[in-house]
Amino acid sequence: MANIWLMSPTNKNIQVVKYDFELGDKFPNNFECRQFLINDTKEYFVIFFDAEDGGAYNPSAKWVAPYCGVVPTGNFIVMRKKWIRGEEHTINMDISPKDFKQNYLK
Repeated sequence: MANIWLMSPTNKNIQVVKYDFELGDKFPNNFECRQFLINDTKEYFVIFFDAEDGGAYNPSAKWVAPYCGVVPTGNFIVMRKKWIRGEEHTINMDISPKDFKQNYLK
């Protein structure tokens, strides 16, 4: 199981958690996503976010929400994905939020 980032309205910090749950558990009103390529089509970041604007304000996601074109409400999850032998895998986030913002959210 890979480590991912979870940004929740109930926690002011980005949480590093194991991805051992269904996405629907964190997004009861469904979710949308945005992808950010790393250097080719085989490795990329995906940001999942609440599809409803009416959720609770999320202070830990205020820096990433504008790049998704949404307000920072509800849950946000950031994953790193990689295609390995024709299959998509979630891999560990091996970057800091600061470096992620500087390198990929331009």
